[in-house]
Amino acid sequence: MRNPEQKPTCKTCQHCVPHYTRSARGVYHRLYCGHCTEPRIKDRRETTPACPHYRPREES
Repeated sequence: MRNPEQKPTCKTCQHCVPHYTRSARGVYHRLYCGHCTEPRIKDRRETTPACPHYRPREES
């Protein structure tokens, strides 16, 4: 559950798709950047403040 005192960022938005890199051993590692799909694709870092299109991720 997200801390209510924390400001929303791209990392916690459902429109944010994280980028990964694969090591020489075939292990995937999450990077600290990705892209936003709303309203168009644009590069974002996980720490970027949320935009007006922000929607919290569904907890699973």
